[in-house]
Amino acid sequence: MSEQLILPSQIPWDNLVGHELEELLYWIFDSLGAKNIVWRVGGIGSGAADSGRDLELDFHIPDPDGTVRKQKWWVEAKGRQDRSIDKSTVERAILNVYAYDQVEVLLLATNSHFTNPARDWVTAWQNNHRWPKIKLWEREDLERLCSEKPGVVLRLFSHALTPQGVSKSVTERFWEYSYYADVPTLDLLWESRFELDLNNPMCLTALISSELANGNINSHPWPLFTEDETLELSLICSYRNLLYLVNRAHDFGAKEEPLTGCLGYLILCSLDKLGEDRTLEIILSSWNDNGETVPEGFKTELLRPVIRNLFKELLFVCSHDCPRVIIDDSFFRDDPKEYWSRLSYDESLTTKDNGLLTIELKDKPCLALFPNDTKKSCPLMHTDAPEKNLRESLLIIEAVIKHCKQSG
Repeated sequence: MSEQLILPSQIPWDNLVGHELEELLYWIFDSLGAKNIVWRVGGIGSGAADSGRDLELDFHIPDPDGTVRKQKWWVEAKGRQDRSIDKSTVERAILNVYAYDQVEVLLLATNSHFTNPARDWVTAWQNNHRWPKIKLWEREDLERLCSEKPGVVLRLFSHALTPQGVSKSVTERFWEYSYYADVPTLDLLWESRFELDLNNPMCLTALISSELANGNINSHPWPLFTEDETLELSLICSYRNLLYLVNRAHDFGAKEEPLTGCLGYLILCSLDKLGEDRTLEIILSSWNDNGETVPEGFKTELLRPVIRNLFKELLFVCSHDCPRVIIDDSFFRDDPKEYWSRLSYDESLTTKDNGLLTIELKDKPCLALFPNDTKKSCPLMHTDAPEKNLRESLLIIEAVIKHCKQSG
C-alpha cells in the first residue's frame, strides 16, 4: 500500500512562473482556510500592476481569550527559470510592504530558491523589525504543501498524484465542498483499490456517495474491500454526519440523494456482513459517545428517507421472482439481476437504465418473507413508517437479502 500522495517530479516546477505560480499559491491558500483571497491579476498571462503583491488574503486567528482577530497577508510570487531569487529582489519587496501598516505577514514564494545573501538579509532585517513577519517559501516548501493538500494538485496537475493522493483529494473535496468525484476518477481508483488505504470511514463515505451521484454502486462495491471495523465506523460516520452533509450539499448546489443513498447502502452491507443484531446495535449506539442527548425524533427523522428508500429498492428487486408482486420497471434505473452485485462483486455485470408500476396479487405467497401465507401483505409495500420500528425493518431487509442472494 502506497503512502506517497504526489510525484513531485511530475509537477513542472521550472515552468511555474507568472500566472501559473500565482494560481498554485491561490489554491494552496484556499485549501489552508484563508479568507477574502484577492488575486491581483489583469487576466491570463503575466499579472497586471499589483502594487507589490500578487495575492491579498486574511487568516482568522484565535486569541487566548477566545476572540478571533483578522491577520492580513500579502503574497508575492517570484517565479524563476534556472536562477535563484537574489538579495535585491527581496529587499525591494520588504521595503515596499513596510509602508502599509495593516499588513502583518509578507510571504515571498518561489518555484526556485533564495540565495544565501537574501536569506541572511531577511534574518538581519527581522531581528530589527518585529513587523511585518517575513516568510520565504521555496520549491521544497511548495512540494510539502502540495503533498499535504492533494486537492490542489488534483485541480492543477492531476497526473502528478498517486492513486492514494487522488483518494485523499476526493475525500477532502467531498467533505469540504460537497464535491462528487467523476467516473474517470472513480474508475482509476477502483483499478488501484488494492494499493489504497480504504480503512478510512470518511474516504469510504466519499467514494460511495460519488458512485451513487454518478448513477450506480454495483460496478464498484467499495465496502467489500474493507475491514468489518471500517464498515461499522463508516456507518456511524455517515449517520452522524448526514444532516451536516445534506446542508453542505445545499450550500454548494450538490445533490443530496447520494448522501442518503450512501447511508442506506452501508446499512445493507452491514446487515449482509454483520447481521441484524450488530447493525441495530451500531445504529442505536451511534450517538452515545458525544456526551449529548440527541432527541429520538431527530434520529428517526434522519433515518426516514434512508429506510424508506431501502424498502422501495428491495420491493423492486424482491418482486423480480415474486409470484405475488408485479412491477412495471420501465422507469427503474437498476436491473434487479445486477442489484446484488453491490454485495458480492461480479466484474462481468453491467448496468442499464430502466421504471415503476406495482401490482400485488393477493392469492400468491411472498417467497422471501412468508412463502406459506397468502393473507399477509408485502411489508416492503405496506409499512408506512419503517424508520419508526427499526428492528422490524432491519429484519425485513435482512430476510430479503438472504432470499434474493440465495435465489439469484
